[in-house]
Amino acid sequence: MEMIKHFTTTDLHSSGEPLRVITGGIPFIMGETMLEKQGYFNEHFDYVKKILLSEPRGHLGMKGCIITPPIFKESNFGVLFINHDEDNSICSHSIIAVTTYMLETGIVQLNENKQVIIDTPSGNVITNPVCKGSQVREVSLNHLSAYVYKHNIVIHSLGKELTIDLVLSDFFYVTINAADLGLNVNIDQLPELKKWSHIIKKEIEELKLIKEENQMIKGIIFSDSPHHCDSNLRYVTIFENGQIERSPYGAGAGPLLAQLHHKGKLGIGEHITLESIVGVRTICSISLDHNKKTKSIVPHICGRAFITGMHQFVVDPSDPLIEGFLLK
Repeated sequence: MEMIKHFTTTDLHSSGEPLRVITGGIPFIMGETMLEKQGYFNEHFDYVKKILLSEPRGHLGMKGCIITPPIFKESNFGVLFINHDEDNSICSHSIIAVTTYMLETGIVQLNENKQVIIDTPSGNVITNPVCKGSQVREVSLNHLSAYVYKHNIVIHSLGKELTIDLVLSDFFYVTINAADLGLNVNIDQLPELKKWSHIIKKEIEELKLIKEENQMIKGIIFSDSPHHCDSNLRYVTIFENGQIERSPYGAGAGPLLAQLHHKGKLGIGEHITLESIVGVRTICSISLDHNKKTKSIVPHICGRAFITGMHQFVVDPSDPLIEGFLLK
């Protein structure tokens, strides 16, 4: 075997959502800001994303990140997130996973305020880990703010009259009750939910409701009655690229909480237990975002991550699938 590339990684999952932390094999990433570092990585190391996130080494749901030195004095470290598409924005389950990795491997320690501060291209993220010895039992943080952009939108699809809400967070999300489709948020019904996610996205786009430039519908959030007696709501987010959110505190949590608040079902400071499609639960609350002119809420979420393995990946130049592939 001839080896032209060698990578080391540590893999984690946060409520089933995978994160691959790339620990070796990437040269120094240039840039004085995190945005510059993101641009440098995209320009020079896009092949890394294809090799380590795509099959046969990864899969459609795999996400990755690269640790960098911090930009600001008060920060513990910097991180660049990578995904299969061009969306490299932060997501809460990846923040929880990388915080867990950095603490449990002893690379960083909590600051004097018992926090870990992370530099990202989207700005600083302050996390509040709860540790017992060397183990991270929980990580909490404020997620991206969100508000209901349009509500009670009626569409007609395949003989059904559906009422949906359009919510803006980092991107636009559509929220809908799965029962309106005669479905449940269960793993065995994912093929039908994915089919409907494409139909609903197309219907909403044809209405041309979105006036903001460079914005898109990122995902469809299907909600349902919970399976656990102490949960309030069960949901799953299906993204426009086919990815399925496994955790209850990912990108879909903020838009869902904003919709509940808009409908008077969740007050400021009240707690709610969300349940994911794989049955993991988390307790969330909201506060008002006073920095926005809109009636935006800030989701407060918490979760836990686990290290699943430490790996070495190599690339053989005679491999016909060097950069991998994705089956959707």
